[in-house]
Amino acid sequence: HIASLINAPYLIKGIYDGETFLVDKMPEDQEFIDWMNARWLTPVLYDYAKNDKVRSKVICLNKKEDRDREDAYLKGVDLSNYNAFYSSPNCFEIAPKGVSKASSCEYLAKELGCSMKQILAFGDNDNDMDMLKATSGVIMDNAREELKTQIPLHTGRVDEGGIYEFLSQNGLI
Repeated sequence: HIASLINAPYLIKGIYDGETFLVDKMPEDQEFIDWMNARWLTPVLYDYAKNDKVRSKVICLNKKEDRDREDAYLKGVDLSNYNAFYSSPNCFEIAPKGVSKASSCEYLAKELGCSMKQILAFGDNDNDMDMLKATSGVIMDNAREELKTQIPLHTGRVDEGGIYEFLSQNGLI
């Protein structure tokens, strides 16, 4: 099972259920809780190895000072059947191969009977790049510079109304 791959005691494993980030333990560091936007954190007793709800991805959270230790730990984990990447300096994501934001857009395009380029997607991080490249992707201004160079359409920061700005400037709302 995907979550059973990660057993490092200093990592916080969790899943996002669409409303709340469910974690196997609460972080002890207040700065880390603040970074995570604590209103999303809900501690749960979660048996990851037996729960069949965890189908898409597992998110492993760490503190910045644990990044080198996490990198060393992950080198010993067989992730060959998974997409595994940092979506931020503190957040490592693991998903089965074929499960991504791009594959979700492919499913949506099939259901709607449209092409991938007819889907408008917005993103600002590494975990968005496959989706942005496969669709009519728009990169947010708060993305890292090396990501911005890969996507031709740009808009303002997500926290400053960038999506609304793009949609209104292009006559979509």
